[in-house]
Order: sequence, then C-alpha cells, then structure tokens
Amino acid sequence: MTAEDLQPEHAQPEHARPDVVVLERTRPTPGRDAGSQAVVDLVRTLADAGHLVELVALDEVPDRGALLERLNRDDLIVVASRPEVGVLTSSPRLDRPFKIFLGHDLHHRRLQRWRQTALQAADAVRADAAMRPAAAAPNTAT
Repeated sequence: MTAEDLQPEHAQPEHARPDVVVLERTRPTPGRDAGSQAVVDLVRTLADAGHLVELVALDEVPDRGALLERLNRDDLIVVASRPEVGVLTSSPRLDRPFKIFLGHDLHHRRLQRWRQTALQAADAVRADAAMRPAAAAPNTAT
C-alpha cells in the first residue's frame, strides 16, 4: 500500500523516513476481509497520531535482504501483521526482534488448538474405555 492508497490527510512526503513499518503478507483488501480492514485502520490510526507509517506487502518486495537492512534500525517500530509474517522476515541479519505483532488472526490458531485438544480428549476417552474390562452380562437365568 502506498501513501496514495490512504486518505489525503494520511499522505506522507516522499523523502520522509518512516518511524513505523507495518508488514503484511499481501496488499490489504479492506473491502473484502476484516483482517485487511484492521491493518488499514492501524496504519491510519498511527498516521493520525503523528507517525510516518509505511505499509509493506511482502509479496511485492523483490529483495527481502534489502528490506531486512531497512528494518534494522533502533528507531523503527516494526509491526508484523500476522504471526507468519514475522517468520517470513526473520533473519540473522535483523539484529533485533520485532516489537509488535498485530494479533487479529490469532483466533484461527486458537480454534485450531481447541480442535486438536478436543480430538486428543476424545482419543483418551476411547483408549480409557478400551482398557476397562467388559461389563459382565446380566444373569437372566432364574
């Protein structure tokens, strides 16, 4: 996303050096999904607060090495929009960890873990039932 994609009041001078970089896997599509809307809202909110914000779509970055060099500044706040974005850009060349993770996608991971836990619990119940001796048949003879 470029400065033109934001409202005019959010536009930044071309030569300005951002103090916040928001990393996204692809270009946000705020009209199509809530996660993209959350990222765009974050960029706008930070810009309204006086920050110079750059939104970087990683699928549009031809040279990740050059990006990592740009991110390796002590005065820069880096926001990884999704957990996997932090992994995609992790590198020994980046001297410091990311400062912020935007957790708008973490509910998917929570649901995946809940499902895995539920399946494990069901397996444990079945295993426990299999280990118990079969109940004796009732004596119907009189």
